[in-house]
Amino acid sequence: MQLPLALVLDAEAPVRVRVRDALKDAGLDVADVATPQQAFDALRTRSVAVVLAGIASPKDVSLELVERITRLRPTAVVGILEGNGDPEGRSPASVDAFDVLPRHPRPKCVTEFGRRALAQHRMLDELRRLRDEVGTAREPRIAGRSAPAERLRREIADLTASRGPVLFSGEPGSGRSYAARCLLAAMGAGEPPRTLKGMEGLPRALPEGDVFLDSIEKLPWGDQERLAQHLASGRGSGRILMSAGPDPERAAGEARLHPGIAGAPGLTTVRIAPLHERPEDVPPLVRAFIESLRRLNGLPPIGVEPEALAALSAYRWPGNVRELRDAVETAMVLAPDGIVRQSDLPAFVRGGVGPAEPGVRADRPFRTAKRKVVDAFERSYLADLLRRHEGNVTGAAEHAGMLRSALQRLLRKHDLRSVDFRA
Repeated sequence: MQLPLALVLDAEAPVRVRVRDALKDAGLDVADVATPQQAFDALRTRSVAVVLAGIASPKDVSLELVERITRLRPTAVVGILEGNGDPEGRSPASVDAFDVLPRHPRPKCVTEFGRRALAQHRMLDELRRLRDEVGTAREPRIAGRSAPAERLRREIADLTASRGPVLFSGEPGSGRSYAARCLLAAMGAGEPPRTLKGMEGLPRALPEGDVFLDSIEKLPWGDQERLAQHLASGRGSGRILMSAGPDPERAAGEARLHPGIAGAPGLTTVRIAPLHERPEDVPPLVRAFIESLRRLNGLPPIGVEPEALAALSAYRWPGNVRELRDAVETAMVLAPDGIVRQSDLPAFVRGGVGPAEPGVRADRPFRTAKRKVVDAFERSYLADLLRRHEGNVTGAAEHAGMLRSALQRLLRKHDLRSVDFRA
């Protein structure tokens, strides 16, 4: 299981090492950087849960950094290592930071900060998820103009006339749970389906309403057997909606999915196409995400330039619709004047288009341009490698001729999770 990531920012290497080791004891994976620009690059490309920034030199780090971090990663929890203060005379305590630690804190103090900050991040992340569910549950609809999107709309419309179980199959992040909400909305259900992490509560929930079981092939075999029995019995007035990987029949043949689920009476399987198979859906999805996020946060109208849409459409999106939404939200935070431009997009997206090789621009220093090209290549290669090996890191490392530990370091660098590529 991948640990949440903490980012340590300080100009002094000994401070970074001391703080990094203490944060690891709090159950965090830790990356450290020396400059604010390196911190912003990491925040744009990696899912950071906790940030601990040193204010050792006013020339290097301003307290405004905290405000920029929280705009870029709203659920990241920021702490400050107090130093010489801010050049404008403000104290660290006057900034909206989670906590302020001494310049050279005891390791125990840093570990305790890490535990409290991680708990705060998880609470903020859950609140954000619930807020998004409430916002999208009002009038959920399938956005897109591709043939797979049109087929999905037709299938959902046809399913409103029945009450049988439905299995939404597709890659992680492709919109399986959202399609389930669209089906419930089309049926006239006033509440979104109850999402269950396992079989606990299923017998109690069935008579009360509809339920949604995500990634059922990852459930323990005993839970899958119980679910198969429920599906065969037809008990309960609620509808059972489920999601699984892109090939449920293959999963059943490999004993990863119970055959009683894949072959349940009255089961309808609905395939959700990955985003790279329907690039023409990217522009309408981007506009839908911008409008949804704008309304949720009470923002004025936000536009998007054609070059930004072209860059977003050219990228393959290994993380599917979920990754696209995260990229759009990041770009909205960075957009200074209500227009999302190509320069506001994450670096791995910007490297996907252009008349020359990905990311090659002569208007920047050679090392900067080279680093962007290498980063774009690494992320694209790793995503395709994991997809080919269905998230098997050992097999992927052998195929690439790399040590498993070296591959894992690269995956962490590019915020790629092997679990997202498992069938």
